[in-house]
Amino acid sequence: MFKTMLKVLKSVREYKIYAIITPLFMIGEAAVECVLPFVMSQFVDRIEGVKSIEPLVPFFIIIIAMTIVSIVCGILGGRFASYASCGFAKNLRQDLYKKVESFSFENIDHFHASSLREKGCANEKKKKKGADFSHYKPDLYCIGLKKNEVFY
Repeated sequence: MFKTMLKVLKSVREYKIYAIITPLFMIGEAAVECVLPFVMSQFVDRIEGVKSIEPLVPFFIIIIAMTIVSIVCGILGGRFASYASCGFAKNLRQDLYKKVESFSFENIDHFHASSLREKGCANEKKKKKGADFSHYKPDLYCIGLKKNEVFY
């Protein structure tokens, strides 16, 4: 399986940077969203005895900045994930067609042309879905929430 994965990962080529950056943005988004409740609890603790709004302004700024960072990380993570996924599918499709074209007539006689096309498209969809990183997000949230239990 590992050798097959290495063969398939060769199709990432020029989209390698997007495939590397995507999980970093997802980790950033999950980290900010796991720390945000801690900052909110600190804000609520400070709000009880306050007579003016001036001591709370730093919390407003921190909460708004963290929200903006989380939104930007989410947007960029999704965008880079789609670039990496679609670029990987494009390269994989090209590699598949090159491989099918390299078959000799004897090899092609063992397959129907439609089955070769169908297998190529089905494999591409599976690999493209595997290149999408969004299914790792709940794991990151669980790790972050487990770490935040120390603060509560």
